[in-house]
This record gives sequence, structure tokens and C-alpha cells, in this order.
Amino acid sequence: MVYLERPDINRFIVLERRASNVRSVAGRLGEAGRERVERFDDVEQAERCLWRRLRNLRHRGYQLGRQEPSMIASIAAKPDDMGRYLVYGDWLLQAQDPRGELIVTQARMAAPSLDEAQRLQLEGKQAELLRHERALLVPRDVVITRWRCGFAQHAATAPEPSELVHDVTRVLAAARWMLRHPTARFIERVDVEVARESAAALFAALLVAEGAAGGPRPRLLVVRTSVSRWLRQQHDYPGGETLDVYIGPREGELPGEIAATTARPDNP
Repeated sequence: MVYLERPDINRFIVLERRASNVRSVAGRLGEAGRERVERFDDVEQAERCLWRRLRNLRHRGYQLGRQEPSMIASIAAKPDDMGRYLVYGDWLLQAQDPRGELIVTQARMAAPSLDEAQRLQLEGKQAELLRHERALLVPRDVVITRWRCGFAQHAATAPEPSELVHDVTRVLAAARWMLRHPTARFIERVDVEVARESAAALFAALLVAEGAAGGPRPRLLVVRTSVSRWLRQQHDYPGGETLDVYIGPREGELPGEIAATTARPDNP
């Protein structure tokens, strides 16, 4: 199930695929809305319809998930305060948004007092959420490689299908979708794989533009492509923050300064 809203026009839309059907509920915020069901010949057609409608709604200004800017600002001001994540997660839970359950689950996983049984229970809950609510929790064509309290810290455009690396337009679309996804609000690192080195500039420009427009500002962009050695570039966000860009071979080892951050254990 995917929930989108436009508070400026007081509207919401819920989209959900059930087998080969796509169910939608639309209406004014705070009301039940009107239900509509579209039927297709197979699951693949229904899935394509779902993602096409999601793209169209995003272009029309709809935002994924329920929005509460003051709570996001509170987390950004003190990102190590688990209580702030729990407050936001509880608010989302009351609004029946599955992101709330993921935030609360992962925030509880960070508690040092957990015993093994509790950790296993929470890890099972996390896996269930990511499996059943993927459309809302994880952007399409994207893999989240590190989570923190319900938000993506590190993410990569998905390597499958393999032809994805040869379609720069699709990889750019995946990266843009990821940056505008509520799960990526505090993302720190983005990895992409493309066929040509020249495409790296497109992704750096995308990250800077999204950051300038109020989106997340990752500190690191890693571009895997057809080069034989690692290159480093720097780009500036408005206001003085810096984006480090590393361009390197698809199969090569990461430079030490990147590998050191990647080697840290995942912190949910």
C-alpha cells in the first residue's frame, strides 16, 4: 500500500496492488475517500500501472507518506536522540503509515539493553515490514544498504536487471525517485553504476539540485563505471556543504576513506 498526499490542496490518494488488480482510494484529507479498482490480465500489467500512477502523482506534486515537517526538523537537529524517532514513528503509526512501524522497530533495535530473544523478534519484524511494504519503504530500482531508525543512510541504484547500467535515463530516474522518497530524508551516501564515466557529472548535478530544492544532501556519491582507477571530485551545495564524488572501476576495491565508513557495522 502506498499513501500520497498534497496538503496544499487538501487531497490524498492510496494505491495498492492486490494480485492483478490495482485499488485506489482518493479524497479530501480527513475523509474516507472514494474507492476504485482497476483489473488487469496479469500481475505484471498491474505492477506497471501502479508505478506509472506513482510517477504521475509525484509529477503533480503529491508527496509520499504523511508529512510532519516539524518532527523531521526535530530529528535533523539532534539525530542521535532516539526519543525523537520514536515520537515521529508513533505519529506515523497513528496515521496507519507503515513507515512508523519500521522507525519504531529499528529505533528499539538500537537499544543497548536488548537481549538476544528481543533482537531476533525485532529483526523478524523488520524483515516482514520490508517484504510486505516495500513500495512505501524502499524506492523502485533501489537497494538500501544501511538503515538507521527507519531512514536510509546508504542506498544504491539496483544492479538488477543488468541492462539498468546502460540506461542512464532510468538510473537517473531511480536516483531522483530515491532522493524524493521520505525514507531517504537523511541519506548520507548514494552509489550508482553506469556505462560511461561522463554520466557521473549528471548524478552529481542531480544531488546538488535536489539538495538546493530542500531535499536531502548526501555527503558521498560513488559512481562505478568503465574506468581503471579511482578519481575524486568535489561539488558544493548552496550554503557551503560539500558533496564528495568518487568515480571508480566496477570491480575495483573502494578507496580506504570510503571503505572505512562502509566497514562499520550497520546501525539500524
